[in-house]
Amino acid sequence: MADHALHGSPIGCRSDALLAAKSLWEVLIITSEPRRWHSSAAYLYLLRLNRPLLAWEYLRRNTGYQEDWARRHGVDARDPHSRWQLEVFEDPDLDGRVARPMWLLDTKRRARLRAAEPVDGQEPFSFWTIPGPKRLVHDGRRLLLNGYAESDMLHLMLENDLHDGEPFEYALVPKTDMDEQWRSIQRQQLLLMERQSSVVATLPRPDRLALWHMRSLHAVDGSACGASQREIAAGLFGEEFTATNWHPDSELRAQVRHLLRRARALVAGGYRGLISP
Repeated sequence: MADHALHGSPIGCRSDALLAAKSLWEVLIITSEPRRWHSSAAYLYLLRLNRPLLAWEYLRRNTGYQEDWARRHGVDARDPHSRWQLEVFEDPDLDGRVARPMWLLDTKRRARLRAAEPVDGQEPFSFWTIPGPKRLVHDGRRLLLNGYAESDMLHLMLENDLHDGEPFEYALVPKTDMDEQWRSIQRQQLLLMERQSSVVATLPRPDRLALWHMRSLHAVDGSACGASQREIAAGLFGEEFTATNWHPDSELRAQVRHLLRRARALVAGGYRGLISP
């Protein structure tokens, strides 16, 4: 557990050495935080992220993970599986709008697809009709497919005999957890059918939990940049409101301290609780 008990490192306060090697497009579009952590508008995208992508936002602020990423090709590179619950490393400079973290999930949470005999009326498997960003990773035995869109995520395991445009079927492994496997299949099939439809969904209004995550990440970045709790409050709620409501025993100060405490816990390893749907 000590490996994970690390303070967050604000992406916007890190050295410019890495950024200097990137193209102007990458600097402007891919990296997320501006140089000034207290620009509230820079954090609005967090309101639209699902739980697994919010987990990534906390993990990429972990200094231990940043160090492992930097030496990932060296002889001392850490295993992303056991330490960070990732299939493969993801660049911590990429925010949740661009990053596609491949989380290490229990196999029963991934619906297994394999080739099947043609059946009249059956829709073939079509990788290209799944809307939204996708990521494929080979784990040495089969392909793992993650689909990223809206509030949920698609988690599929593709057997080696399955090809795009061919009929498929879901596979159940005879184990004691077959009921859970079946629930995962039902859930993933529903997501797959919804994603292949042409209906454009209206984005729901962000809830209080989404707002809490946005403020928590904003606060922990401010703290890592050296801002005081009062300065963090002003960045979150405005100078005028803070000037009126800030004092040693104020509810506002308690709220900032709570945001920082919970955000640091999520950065240090609590993000794992956000990975599973």
